[in-house]
Amino acid sequence: MLLLLAAECNRPVHRDRLIGALWPDEGTGASRALQVAVSSLRKFVAEAADRHDHAASPSVVHRGEGYMLDLGGGLSDTEAFDGALVRARAAQDDGTRATVSALGEAIALYRGDLFAHEGGSEWLVESREVFRRRAAEAAEQLASERLQEGDWPAAQRAARRGLEIDRYQDALWRTLIRAQQGCGDRAAAARSSREYQQVLVELGVPPTAT
Repeated sequence: MLLLLAAECNRPVHRDRLIGALWPDEGTGASRALQVAVSSLRKFVAEAADRHDHAASPSVVHRGEGYMLDLGGGLSDTEAFDGALVRARAAQDDGTRATVSALGEAIALYRGDLFAHEGGSEWLVESREVFRRRAAEAAEQLASERLQEGDWPAAQRAARRGLEIDRYQDALWRTLIRAQQGCGDRAAAARSSREYQQVLVELGVPPTAT
């Protein structure tokens, strides 16, 4: 439950989603199990907050038809990541520099899979994929912006970072190869082209010219 709530910090998670993830086969006993778990989690979070004297203390609160991990004014990594993407979209009308800055911030905030050490529960896999996709798309947009500026090294860095996040993003491979060609590094472009063709083979897609 703590992981479920932490993934949505400062946003309520509907009780039905909690029950579906944690007690899908409990039937009428699921509501009671939820209440017991919430009570235990509230105690755990309160005790942890007492041991760490921070200005912002988290707590588990009831909101509407669900529960929320309230960070007490603090901001989670996922919220900061989402906020950077929102600023990137808003900045598109203000020029490339503001967009590039916000995209760079978002990519820097993405440090890998959500709760990577916690195994592969179905709900967790879905949430991880959402953040991974958003981070890869941000890197793709940043690489494209840099490519249009003619900043070949920056375009390469953004494309490579995106491929570290998701190596199956077609546009990132193409941008990386174009940036390497723009730098005049034909050997690097040839290597990337071969890697790209291998990815296509893995996906069962016919090889394509780059």
